[in-house]
Amino acid sequence: MLAALVTLVVVATQRAPAGGSPLLKQDATQQNSTSATADDTQASSKSLRRFSLADVDGRQVMRPSGRRPGVLVFTASNCSPCIVQAPSLLAEMRKFGSRAEILTVSIDPGDSSSALRDAFKPAIGNARNYPLAVDQSGQLAPAFGVTATGTEIVYDRAGREVWRGVSSPVSEIGAALRKAGAA
Repeated sequence: MLAALVTLVVVATQRAPAGGSPLLKQDATQQNSTSATADDTQASSKSLRRFSLADVDGRQVMRPSGRRPGVLVFTASNCSPCIVQAPSLLAEMRKFGSRAEILTVSIDPGDSSSALRDAFKPAIGNARNYPLAVDQSGQLAPAFGVTATGTEIVYDRAGREVWRGVSSPVSEIGAALRKAGAA
């Protein structure tokens, strides 16, 4: 199973468009490009360009905001592990208060805002500090090198990726946020 996942990641990476993504830029201090796999949690030194999406309630959400560290969670309304993890991740994010931000983005092209809201509502209620959005353009997953739902990317205040995981324990996400400066 893991070999199939690694193969999928390698194939998806090889099919990335030439010239890279307009949403990512390589840090000038990074000489070698790195590619994350399911168990790769090293910093990649990629600066994430800001993007804006309407959340499921119609509010525009910009990430990275440039004001604080945060986490992007790539999901889908049918990602059971993502939904199960949501209450624990919400509790972890509440520990940071306004010192960290989060955005959970569906990368399923068949998802709608109402489907995503309905899937996550039993897990997080009406938590306004846990925004949910659907990437209708389909550009974010390839731009961030995301090939699986459950992928989490933690970035620092400057918008640099500092950690990446897939369906990781919430404690690891919290530790990465502290490393990113949210403590």
